[in-house]
Amino acid sequence: MIPVIRTDFKKISKLNFMIVIIIPAVVMLMGWGIFQGGMMNKIGRSWETFLMQVNTVITFLIPMGITIIGCSLANTEHKAKAWKLMLSLPVTKRSIYLSKFFYLISFIFLICLLLSAGIGIVGTALNFSHDIPVLLVLKQIFYPFLASIPIMAFQLWLSLSIKNQAFPMVIGIFTAVFSYTFTLFSSAIGNFLFWAYPALASPLKPLIENGKFNGVGYSSSAWLYPILGVVVGILFICIGLKHFIRKDVY
Repeated sequence: MIPVIRTDFKKISKLNFMIVIIIPAVVMLMGWGIFQGGMMNKIGRSWETFLMQVNTVITFLIPMGITIIGCSLANTEHKAKAWKLMLSLPVTKRSIYLSKFFYLISFIFLICLLLSAGIGIVGTALNFSHDIPVLLVLKQIFYPFLASIPIMAFQLWLSLSIKNQAFPMVIGIFTAVFSYTFTLFSSAIGNFLFWAYPALASPLKPLIENGKFNGVGYSSSAWLYPILGVVVGILFICIGLKHFIRKDVY
């Protein structure tokens, strides 16, 4: 599998590296703008409020990043019509599939690392009342990361299975919007739809009283969704891998 990973690295589009930089930059700029603009003064300027606002943006942008990177990784072979040539080499379909997933999850992990660093820098610059809550920051970033594994597996499966990348892109955009909307209109449906897992994985939640925002509270069930993400993600990886291995025409 290592030779396949090395080969795939040479074919990675520059767009993927741009996405790794753009998403954290957009999130931090939006977070900075919200607080510097005074929009959060009425509900308090704190790490918890900042992290909750950041998570709202992440819930939308991370699935978008997964969609774009997943389509880009698959489109390398689709566009060049290189699947038959690649599969004629002494490599297994399993190695090819897992190599693509390795790069997808690695790029999203890099995004999360940059987000963690960016949150610390921006939060410090905004002069919040106490030191960086490192554990809370890591939970706020990497709980949704783990909860996003089913989305990664599903989008990669679509991208590798369908030659026209417009279809996986539309599905990815639609589900990203759905995930974002779910943060605003939460219901029990999220327990069954893995696209909502990243939103539910946030350790922070808004406190609403009489229809008005009244601060930030802590979720008692956030830890469950990273676990569900890993379990459901492995299931989709196995399904996608099995389908890829059996598929004859590319």
